[in-house]
Amino acid sequence: MFMYTDLSSKVNRCRRYLTFSKIPTITHWIYVCPVIAVAHALTANVRDYYGIMGACILQGVFFGITNSHTPALMYEAAGHARYPQAMSLVNLMYGFGNVFSNIIGGKAQNVVCFH
Repeated sequence: MFMYTDLSSKVNRCRRYLTFSKIPTITHWIYVCPVIAVAHALTANVRDYYGIMGACILQGVFFGITNSHTPALMYEAAGHARYPQAMSLVNLMYGFGNVFSNIIGGKAQNVVCFH
């Protein structure tokens, strides 16, 4: 019995040590989203190969951070009971974005470049 309680207290101490900060996930998006916007603008406006490659890597890294934060953000916003419904709506919106972003981007490029 002594070893079990000792192990349990060590696990609890370790869990408290390894828990994430009390800062809500949405506050990290304060710096992530502007970096994505700047990287997107750089990708469209930089004319040399290495500049475009760097801007694409920058945009990809921060876009990945945004996507990896989404489940935690939905869990904080919706709670445990409504988390599955919240994630299904997020994934549906991601799907709509993936389908329509190419069409909207193509139309915007045609308007900007050819008129």
